[in-house]
Amino acid sequence: MEDQKELKNLLLENLELAKENNHMLKRLRNGQRWATITKIIYWLFLIGLSVGAYYYLEPYVKTVRGIYDTNSSYFESMKGSFSDAKNFSDFLNQIKGKDNEPVQ
Repeated sequence: MEDQKELKNLLLENLELAKENNHMLKRLRNGQRWATITKIIYWLFLIGLSVGAYYYLEPYVKTVRGIYDTNSSYFESMKGSFSDAKNFSDFLNQIKGKDNEPVQ
């Protein structure tokens, strides 16, 4: 008889621990869900912010790119001017119309 009471007490204690563990596991799982939702919202915010920044800055980027393209073609055309001169002082002499005099 006493063995049955002891067994019953052990089963009740086991049931109580199982309920407590189940409650803790549900809370952990709920925390994981919220962490996942928060990460998704965070990345959507960052992606949206990036797209918005690009949309807002696109006209400025196009303007800078146009200036760069214009100037790069200008500097490419200037390369032909420097191809006849061996160094910068020779180039300056060519501009002045002097062939062998050093620039001071």
